[in-house]
Amino acid sequence: MTVYRLAPRSLPAGGLALRLGWGWRAFFVLLTMIFLGVILYDGEVRGVVGFLALLSFGAALYQEFWSFLPSSDEIVAGVGVFFLCRVRRYRLSRVERVLVRLRAPFDPDAAAAPGELIGSRRAGSAPFQRGYAQLFLELAPDPSGPDSGDAASRETLLLQTEPLRNRESLKELARTLAQALGVPVEHRFG
Repeated sequence: MTVYRLAPRSLPAGGLALRLGWGWRAFFVLLTMIFLGVILYDGEVRGVVGFLALLSFGAALYQEFWSFLPSSDEIVAGVGVFFLCRVRRYRLSRVERVLVRLRAPFDPDAAAAPGELIGSRRAGSAPFQRGYAQLFLELAPDPSGPDSGDAASRETLLLQTEPLRNRESLKELARTLAQALGVPVEHRFG
């Protein structure tokens, strides 16, 4: 199970939020407690252990979220640590489609001979050839922007990246998101 995964949650007024699951914080809070236990046991703060305790505490405070608010026609995206969070806003009406892109040296959804696929790579392929799946939102050009008619002014927002073996859960998240936003889902390979 991947701890770092955005989990959908319903919001009032038909909204949807994607946030890090509780497993992320629980893992790093536990890790911080272990490091603090080592510090208390030793009776002094050693450089590496203190640094790792501070780093794991910072990771426990890390937040990443996407909120889709149809009542205000807004997408709110945030990433950061506690109150040092960068927040970006987009118009929800600009979303044209939800895109799932599979990147791999082979088509993972193509029929394969029994035993040909092991995990997320072809048997015999090098480890660096493992693929991944990504979830994007494609936005229409901003009509108020200077390049409103230009196809190059389209924005593509990356929401999530998963190993190829988790592509089905990512596709399910894409379907949930597309249904909530009322837009189509598109799957691309390559």
